[in-house]
Amino acid sequence: CNLEFLRSTGVRFDTGRSIEDPFFTTMIFLKAGRMANFPVDAHRYLQVPGSVMKSSSPEHLLKTAEDMRFIVHQFEDLIEEFGAKSPTIEPRLRAKQDNLVFFVILRLIRSNVSYTYLKEVIADLRKTRGYPMKKFMGLENSGFVYGSLTFVLNHRITLFLSFYGYRMFRKLKR
Repeated sequence: CNLEFLRSTGVRFDTGRSIEDPFFTTMIFLKAGRMANFPVDAHRYLQVPGSVMKSSSPEHLLKTAEDMRFIVHQFEDLIEEFGAKSPTIEPRLRAKQDNLVFFVILRLIRSNVSYTYLKEVIADLRKTRGYPMKKFMGLENSGFVYGSLTFVLNHRITLFLSFYGYRMFRKLKR
């Protein structure tokens, strides 16, 4: 990937948002005429104390969840634009979208939003067909924990119980 190509795509990071990497990277891949696989692990994701991804303050969790929700909507646009071009593109984009939805819901549960607000967000996510999650379970997100959490988050009653259960646990912990 060279700078000239990046500039020619018109793809930019969204200023003021966190978690913009999934959309940016996906757009670059989709706009590339061709790609090559270089089998060297050259990328490291470093989390340090105080980093954006380590913060657990309710305000930060809400901001991150809202930024991810914005990207869920962007992925729906990508699916409409590129999904029909190849039988492999739409399922992969849906899996990325489901991944974002999964973490949006978890972050909202951990933040201070009301259950009413969470239901409004879920209604909004339904419009993108990102909820309920159907393509989340895959190579990166497999196993009992992810399967169980996906089931819980995809069903109204278990989501309700988890939401209030987590809130009660958090109060007891204080």
